[in-house]
Amino acid sequence: MMMKIMFFSLLALLGLDLIAVILLTVRADKLAARVAQENRALGRRSARMDPISNTEEAAALTGRRKGQVCSVGIVHNQGARPSQQDNKCVESVFGGAGVLAVVADGMGGLSGGEKVSGRIVQDVHAAAPQFRPNTMDTILPQMVESICADINKMLGPEGIYKSGSTLLAVLSDGKKFSWASVGDSRIYLFRGGVMNQVNPEHNQLTTEWMPEVQAGRMSIQDAMNNPDGKKLTSFIGMGKLRYLSASRSSIAIAPGDRILLMSDGVFGTLSDQQMAEILTKCPDVTQAASLMENQVLAAQARGQDNFTAVILGF
Repeated sequence: MMMKIMFFSLLALLGLDLIAVILLTVRADKLAARVAQENRALGRRSARMDPISNTEEAAALTGRRKGQVCSVGIVHNQGARPSQQDNKCVESVFGGAGVLAVVADGMGGLSGGEKVSGRIVQDVHAAAPQFRPNTMDTILPQMVESICADINKMLGPEGIYKSGSTLLAVLSDGKKFSWASVGDSRIYLFRGGVMNQVNPEHNQLTTEWMPEVQAGRMSIQDAMNNPDGKKLTSFIGMGKLRYLSASRSSIAIAPGDRILLMSDGVFGTLSDQQMAEILTKCPDVTQAASLMENQVLAAQARGQDNFTAVILGF
């Protein structure tokens, strides 16, 4: 009897985990739609903030403060690693009426991860002028597929050079945003004091083992306790994408929203609660970025990974 109780308890826990993964991509959509509806009922109009940035990539935005869609804060630190393999960029799109943010985390276990993430940023910079407002719901997956093809070409036939990178992309016109992701980096929507993860992670535990557990071919204890669970199952480079996640449609933005793109060096050190406290304490996104960087360094995590975060403030 006790074994049956334990078995059904594990199945229940598995069901909750799977449901949580599935709901990640729709949670922000529902929340944003509800707030937007409330705003319309109250007759309020979305406020826009002048852009403020602490990076060269956002210099073009700061030069046109009056008409810009958001403020920008960026964290970018090498941590305790011997080299910096994270890259990022913030591009003005739609003739200055929109913004495109990207974070790429080069794979540290392979050679040349910084070259792949750097090439991704170059490709984004080249693609940004071609973006049009009427393609917001479709352009990001197309861009990611094109970048992947270019990286594969750079790495040579049959992946002679072994390297890769994760990729996050967020596109916004100030009223709504769309996103795309490959790998285990994260996109968050911060609203109402709560950090909401928008994208699923492409790792062994989520994409490979959970379906096996559900089918009864693997125990949940083995899946949850296996240290290989965090291994990437999808990334840019060395062949076709196994998994590419993206928003099904644009997500409405409410005044005061913060959208964060970050590598695992950030969320692997700071909890969601710590990040929420930083964003609540610092309405200025540049100050929030600075405090976030300081807290990651203050944690003195052993072998602190490269860490990067782009914060878009609306």
